Amino acid sequence: MLDEMKQNGQVGDDGLNQIIKDMERLEEDMVNKRVTRQTIERNREVLSRMLESERAQQKREQEETRKSNEYKGSKFDRVIDELFYQQQLKKNREFLQEHPVRYQPYYQSKINEYYLKKNQ
Repeated sequence: MLDEMKQNGQVGDDGLNQIIKDMERLEEDMVNKRVTRQTIERNREVLSRMLESERAQQKREQEETRKSNEYKGSKFDRVIDELFYQQQLKKNREFLQEHPVRYQPYYQSKINEYYLKKNQ
């Protein structure tokens, strides 16, 4: 599992080195026929940590990474969108010219002041 992670270029071992050391101690105990309650507990811990590490690995593989995508449409599509926008803008301006908005006197004076300052 650790070798696979290194081949895939993943950084960190998720505690796999410690698991490997514990497994070597377990193997040594079994070869020397020193199976005790501590050996059995160490075996359970190794197994649970290996499962956790495997789940973490699977979760990392399933996570979708965000990446930017270049616009792959044609320039023609953008021109059409721009023309549509210009047509809508023209319609809106014509509507406002035909149907002027009536403002309260206070707001009308503020609008007039704005245009006077803008034109100066």
